[in-house]
Amino acid sequence: MPRTDFDTANRVADPTRFPRLKLEKDEKKRIVVIERNPFYEFVHRLEMPQIDEHGRAVMTTKTRQDKSTYEVNAMDFVSQPLCLGELEVLKEKGVDPEHCPACAVAKSSDEVKPPTRRYASHVLVYGTKPNTFEVSEPFTVQCIIWLYSERRYNTLIDIAAEEDGKINATDLCLGPCVNKEYQNFEIRPGKAEWRKSEDRIAMAKAALEGNRLTDEQVAEMLGRRVERSWIEEDLKKIHLRWTRLHEGPAVEVTPVEREAESASLEEGLAGLLDDDASTTPDSVADLESVMTDAKAEPEREEKKGETVDFSDFSDLLGDDK
Repeated sequence: MPRTDFDTANRVADPTRFPRLKLEKDEKKRIVVIERNPFYEFVHRLEMPQIDEHGRAVMTTKTRQDKSTYEVNAMDFVSQPLCLGELEVLKEKGVDPEHCPACAVAKSSDEVKPPTRRYASHVLVYGTKPNTFEVSEPFTVQCIIWLYSERRYNTLIDIAAEEDGKINATDLCLGPCVNKEYQNFEIRPGKAEWRKSEDRIAMAKAALEGNRLTDEQVAEMLGRRVERSWIEEDLKKIHLRWTRLHEGPAVEVTPVEREAESASLEEGLAGLLDDDASTTPDSVADLESVMTDAKAEPEREEKKGETVDFSDFSDLLGDDK
């Protein structure tokens, strides 16, 4: 059998451990979405209803925007696979039951939801003074990945529209974070600090070139690329859980099922933290109560005196697209 040695060069790359954009409660961050062309994938978030040891539904209370409450089934996370459907079909119809078993179930029942688009961008996070958006000296930036929902994507479209579609022409001031679990924070545009000098541009370029992930690695961060049979097994597990729920408390949950739940718990929590729209509210009002993006934008700073030539950076940032 093969042998190896304890050498850092032999470390197996794990893109899921690449730093991701996360804000702590009340934290602020200043970033720039350095690439103009975000990645995206259609992803299924597979869940099943929680039941207690007697097979009865576990309920949880949610709050509407008007502060009234209602009860829904508490859900257990199962997996988050990339949809197996054809891209053009998914873009046109939202599901591709011919090629993806999860899409087929979503079309025929309520046990599984259709896939949603999840987005990813390489971003540069500035070093800032504590609890402010003010860039600190010496100037520093760190390249990380931001995973976000279609709601966030639409917010970025609106901001980019003010800069002729160039999202990297402005910084984004995020926060303060209201809810760490759901990454609930406002987004306000600000002057692009990385463009203020040749030295800063060089630092930004080096940070991106030295840490950029491949397309395949980014896809693995958005969702798991798995075999069809794996998705089918998860769908069977979900169907069995719904069947137990409908049958009532006659049959107890087996130890095997409980073990499967525990194994997926860590991944489920990671999924919640990755995506600001990871919950699935029952109405637009409920969605807005979970996530709110800033509508009001502060006055933009004057850009007089900026004469730096960015043409040598355009290829790297995808400005030619």
